[in-house]
Formats: sequence, C-alpha cells, structure tokens
Amino acid sequence: MKLKDKGLAIIEGLTSDDLSERFTYNVAMKREAKLREDDLVCLGNKIATIYKISHALRDNAICHESHADWRKQINNLYRQYKRRGII
Repeated sequence: MKLKDKGLAIIEGLTSDDLSERFTYNVAMKREAKLREDDLVCLGNKIATIYKISHALRDNAICHESHADWRKQINNLYRQYKRRGII
C-alpha cells in the first residue's frame, strides 16, 4: 500500500469515531457541541495528526525532505491502527 493511501486510511480512522461524528453532526446542524475538556484535547490532537500527515505527504512542498520522520510516523500509526482495528 502506498504511503499516501496509508495516510488517508489513518485520517479516515481519526474522523470516523463517535466523538468526531458527533462533533461534525453538531457543526453541520448548527447546534452547540457540548464537549468536555478531554474531548477538546482529543479533537485538537486529531487535527494536529491530520495536519502532519497531509503536510508530510505533499511531494512538492519546499520542506518535504525535512519531514521524513513524519512519514515514518505514518507507517507506524498505520500498523498501530490496523492492529487495534481502527482501520
């Protein structure tokens, strides 16, 4: 599987859990999303991970070579998510 496909699978796994779907639904319906502080931290971590994946996979980015460690993390996350049944 290509690294970009692994990255997309991770992003899908990050955004398809109950917390993410509940938050997305509330935003779409223009309802107040009542979230606990730990939910907000979790969502913030998901956004940071999505950013790292999408940025690291951009071949034409000027800083592409400096993010080899992020691309390695994608492989590690993919294996971890696969083992845990998230993807």
